[in-house]
Amino acid sequence: MTLRSLFSGVSGLRGLQTAIDVIGNNIANVNTTGFKAGRVTFADLFSQTVSGAAGAAAGRGGINPKQIGLGTRVASVDNIFTQGSLQTTGRLLDLAIQGNGFFALTDGKGGQFYTRAGNFSLDEQGFITNPANGYRLMGLLADESGTINTATTPSSIKIDFGQQVPAAVTTLATFGGNLSTNTVPRTATGLSTLTGLFDSQGRALNLRAGEVIEFEAGIWQDISLTVSGPTVNLAGLDILTITESSNLLDLQAALEDALRAATGSTTLQVNMSNGAFTIITGSGEQIADLRVNVAGPRNNRVLADIFTDADLTQRDIDIGANSSATTRAFRQADVTTSIDAYDRQGNPRTVTTAFARDTSRTPAAAGTLLTALTTSFGDAVGLLDGDIITFLGGTVGATDVTSTATFNFRLTVSAGTTLEELRLAIENALKVSDSAITVTVNNDGSLAINTGTDAIADLRVGTVGGNAQLASIFDNTAEGAGGGIDVAANSTASSYGIGGGNPLRNVWNWQAIVPHTAIDLPSNDAGRLIFDSNGLFQMYGDGTTGNPILVFDPDDLDRENGGVDALAIELDFSRLTQNAAANTAALESQNGSAVGELDTITIDPDGVIRGIFSNGVTRDIAQVLLASVANEGGLLKVGDTLFIESAYSGLQVLGMANTRGRGAIANGTLELSNVDLAQEFTNLIINQRAFQANSRIITTGDQILNEIVNLIR
Repeated sequence: MTLRSLFSGVSGLRGLQTAIDVIGNNIANVNTTGFKAGRVTFADLFSQTVSGAAGAAAGRGGINPKQIGLGTRVASVDNIFTQGSLQTTGRLLDLAIQGNGFFALTDGKGGQFYTRAGNFSLDEQGFITNPANGYRLMGLLADESGTINTATTPSSIKIDFGQQVPAAVTTLATFGGNLSTNTVPRTATGLSTLTGLFDSQGRALNLRAGEVIEFEAGIWQDISLTVSGPTVNLAGLDILTITESSNLLDLQAALEDALRAATGSTTLQVNMSNGAFTIITGSGEQIADLRVNVAGPRNNRVLADIFTDADLTQRDIDIGANSSATTRAFRQADVTTSIDAYDRQGNPRTVTTAFARDTSRTPAAAGTLLTALTTSFGDAVGLLDGDIITFLGGTVGATDVTSTATFNFRLTVSAGTTLEELRLAIENALKVSDSAITVTVNNDGSLAINTGTDAIADLRVGTVGGNAQLASIFDNTAEGAGGGIDVAANSTASSYGIGGGNPLRNVWNWQAIVPHTAIDLPSNDAGRLIFDSNGLFQMYGDGTTGNPILVFDPDDLDRENGGVDALAIELDFSRLTQNAAANTAALESQNGSAVGELDTITIDPDGVIRGIFSNGVTRDIAQVLLASVANEGGLLKVGDTLFIESAYSGLQVLGMANTRGRGAIANGTLELSNVDLAQEFTNLIINQRAFQANSRIITTGDQILNEIVNLIR
């Protein structure tokens, strides 16, 4: 006789021992990163049938089968893949998965492993590894341009902190902010650098380092200085070679030194006050027709205008003996902003832009009344009703324009006479000699004379009564060296600009200061900005909206000789505004960069590892892939919180996070164990009591067997 209950109790003890083992393992791994708790389920064993079932018959019911169970067994030990809590660590390579999926690791020998533990680190070669076993994290690597090709084969992810991104040459610089309408102009000081100055009306001097300021030569009247009898011609003598640091004090000293060196005078002085120079002569010496400009073919009209006696109308300076004359004032920039642009080798090249509000008059137009005209200085021309405008001198071809027999040019001013009538009268008079000659009005109000086969020399226009302001408008030009306009055959020359009488309200001038050599001066480095009545950018001074292209060569060497190519930078001023708010205009951005070294990385929820380089460039380096399987419960645990495939798990599929049911990657966090201690202790108590109960089955069976044995006594 056997007692089936003994074997049932033993099977229960065996199963409950397994359950307690699983609970113990869960509790032991309560602090294991990425650990997934286990669970035991039971199933009963085969039941012994004592009698079978009988169906219902006539007059009586059926009989249920009689079966006695033979115990229990462990049906399964399952891994519970519920989400563990996330703990923020702030550590760069601590990763957690929110949702489904596993990190894929390789042992370098073809073996692949999967884990939820994302406490990774870098090895000495830069590979991202599991510190417990050295297995490497798998993903996709970006190419040199930062592009991740999802069609490539996954491999070990390597972060090379020694990698660099090449320099990117600057091709665009963007301005933003506001230019204040409440700006109050400030005169320059002695320490104001020459390369960022404006005249009193806000026109840019546009002086460049390497240029030479000299006493006017070529196109202006000769400058003569008389000292105790002898005459000294100053024409063409250098005053100062401009450097990046040259200031007005340097120019003041150089001007005085040049005058004294050329004349031998010990009494000539040049002082500076309120942004202007005062030239003082001694007794017995005088200066006539003093003009200053930059050397070379570039005629700097703004600089030349400054060296005009502030109290007179002619465009030069005359000083009698023991007397003085004061130039017009230099003006500081109202706003200055700088940014580093980069050449092809990644060298920073500082671009500084200075702004000044234009306080000159609006340019005259064809319909502007002659009685409302102003000079480029902003002074009223002062034409009155009844004034007679005529040629004061000059020749067309070989004919003198004052010859009334050929040129009978006389225009009587009335209250309604316009600039167009003056233009037409001059044109018609000149056409008598050459029918190809035309006269047009430029955007700045100046009159442009276009010649045919006859050249024009020293053309001067004024009034019979001697209006000096009008005569100054038809003074020298860049093309001539006399006292009037010189125009070569089949060429063009212009008068000075003519104002329309009303102050400009919405115009700012700018100039860029950039590194360059004296041999190769920058181009498109100055201009004018025009805003509409709402304070929004409208156009540039040439009437277009196309951004200017600043071109400069910082070293005048080609790449083969260790230099860099010239930079061509588009300057976008269109985001600037003009209103009553404070001056905030700035060079906000540029699209170049220096050579950069990898500084740090970030990892986004899609697993993309982005490198942040020392030059501010951000570029994709790699992408962490997540593995997914059809049956997570079918994975085999192999220690170190790792899993491998089994026949029942299905094949793993590597893919990007946040796709096809895979979770997101959380950077700087770790997934904690999903073990619930309260639940585990509860399960432990239940299984302990069940174990005790099953042991009682065995002791009870033992007592029964003992009684049976004692029956023979």
